[in-house]
Amino acid sequence: MSVSIISQGDKNMIYEIINEVKQAEEDLFNSIDEDGCVDPQILEKYSQMCELRDEKFEQVVLCNKNDDALLEAIKAEIKALQDRKKTIENRIEWRKGFLTSILDGNKFETSKVKVSFRKSDSVVVDDIEALPEIYKKVKIETSADKAAIKPLLKNGQTIGGVHLETSLNIQIK
Repeated sequence: MSVSIISQGDKNMIYEIINEVKQAEEDLFNSIDEDGCVDPQILEKYSQMCELRDEKFEQVVLCNKNDDALLEAIKAEIKALQDRKKTIENRIEWRKGFLTSILDGNKFETSKVKVSFRKSDSVVVDDIEALPEIYKKVKIETSADKAAIKPLLKNGQTIGGVHLETSLNIQIK
């Protein structure tokens, strides 16, 4: 199933349809006579506009469902590629370790490959607490405890620097 992307023209059309539905609804209520009967032509127009509006809404939802499915497929492909990448990285590291162990620092060379070793020094910290303060780096991170703040705000308490914001989270199935 393929659904096209909603264009700017389609968006404008949807807004126009919504306005026409509102107008048709207003016309419908205005056409009610003293007996409570409505003009059948106005009722028909209102029904058609509602149907058209619902079709457009359905198209938007279908486009969204397609994009959700595409996004999930892309995420799955990314995960599969990341797993393959990790496997290959592990193989490369294993081979390097194997060669390092077997060659024991000695050079190896053929017409196609060359392996050599370079010495390097790195600092290994055995006990950070035993290290003099001058050589320590301290990182301080401050963040809000939103889980503790939320119930207080919901109960009407005012806390400086924060506010409660209500959102509508759409659910599409």
